Amino acid sequence: MNKINKKSKVNKQKNKKSKVIKRTRCNYDKANLKLAVEEVFNGKTTAEVSRKYNVPESTIRAKKQCKYNDKPPGPSTVLSNIEENELVEWIFYCCKQGFPITKQKLLDSVKLLCDSDDRKTPFVDNRPGRSWYEAFIKRHPQVSEIVSENLSVTRAQVTELGIRAWFQGIKNHLIEISTEEDILNIDPSRIFNANEISVSMNLKPSVLASGGTRDEYSIVSKNKKENITVLITANAAGNLVPTLLLFAGKSIPKDVIKVAPKNFSLGHSENGSMTAKTFYEYIGNVFFPCVVQNNIKLPIILYIDGLCPHVSLPLSQFCSENKIILIALHPNATDILQPLDVALFRTFPAAYQRSFQTLCENSGTISIKKSQVALVLQKTFESLDLKKMLENGFKTCGLHPLNADAIDYSKVFKKLTTSCYEIESSSTSEGTMPEISTETESLRVLESLIDEDTLRSFRANDSSIWGGRKEDESLFKIWFKLTKPTVELQREESEVQESNNQ
Repeated sequence: MNKINKKSKVNKQKNKKSKVIKRTRCNYDKANLKLAVEEVFNGKTTAEVSRKYNVPESTIRAKKQCKYNDKPPGPSTVLSNIEENELVEWIFYCCKQGFPITKQKLLDSVKLLCDSDDRKTPFVDNRPGRSWYEAFIKRHPQVSEIVSENLSVTRAQVTELGIRAWFQGIKNHLIEISTEEDILNIDPSRIFNANEISVSMNLKPSVLASGGTRDEYSIVSKNKKENITVLITANAAGNLVPTLLLFAGKSIPKDVIKVAPKNFSLGHSENGSMTAKTFYEYIGNVFFPCVVQNNIKLPIILYIDGLCPHVSLPLSQFCSENKIILIALHPNATDILQPLDVALFRTFPAAYQRSFQTLCENSGTISIKKSQVALVLQKTFESLDLKKMLENGFKTCGLHPLNADAIDYSKVFKKLTTSCYEIESSSTSEGTMPEISTETESLRVLESLIDEDTLRSFRANDSSIWGGRKEDESLFKIWFKLTKPTVELQREESEVQESNNQ
């Protein structure tokens, strides 16, 4: 018995030792592998070449027989190299257009790609998680500094100079991408704006909140089931595109479908909120067909919130293929630049309340059913002079005609004085300063709209006097003012004036 026990102990120790031993992966240069394979083809032995270039013989033989493609070790990626490169190009393109791509937007885009061809993935509901995201960033380190998870910017960062720079950037962008000679003065029917709102199904003093953030969404009601997400789209000619109503659940309620007016579109999502998928489907299945049906000339311009979380790669591809120019409004200035916010959403709550009350009084209830929301919205639209309101809204925001001087900056920034003071007071009391200055944020937005060659020439021009192309002079002056502190700028201008006088 003792001998048997001794043997078993020895075997266990051997097993333990064998488990500890791990194979180490040989690291070799790909260029050396290529040279090794070439020499083998030229007649040298595999063993000789292996010793010379420090590449395993098995690897050389496999490469010679074309057994494996040039792929890293480990399992294959869910997306192909071509698809991942398209994502990278899209991220850079969107950031240049003023749409900062967040982790959320990137993952939503991957989900849409996987859903489009029913491919099998290890992801829950085809949406990748943290591991895939971190691996993607490692594979494409050039995007690590661009993808930002926190895009919250204080209102104090909205400046007149920044808004004027945004207008100049939009003009340059439209001229650059369009073959149409008079792209800056196109017909108002070709200029659109889309934005979300959330309407309540209960009679309350506050029945409407602007969409876009969870905080705003929760102001309406604590119970999300009592709210319906609504996407309104209109053009500068004062016409509405079919309005989208989003319901929570796996399908649209049957009673809603039966009574919905023809000028309304219906959709659904898991919690009733707008998603990248529902927004993409709306643009492709409702918005664009409506444009074609009404014989509106292409290309068209669609202004949306620059921080809109629903921008995705499939959406960008669809818009590019169908001549829809997506333009991001200046970050956190939508209440200044967004026509629906300026012209409609400030009047809409009271009108919606009146239509709501009328329906409730006629039915003897204090709330409405899901099937009645579209009816209340339709009555609200009919009670307003939408054509005049929308035309004035696009004009006031300077989007038609495209004119930075259309905005009354004195009124706008008078309203911002209080919020700016509160930000300054809170930061001083906490002993900290705001993370980003107004000039820094405005400069970031402006540079995202300037092409690389022009920006490079701006940076090479040290003086405040522009020495490049005449058509870039006004844009350079704005850029230069943002890059220089006020005191330094005044000193340089005085030096230039003195030299001119001499």
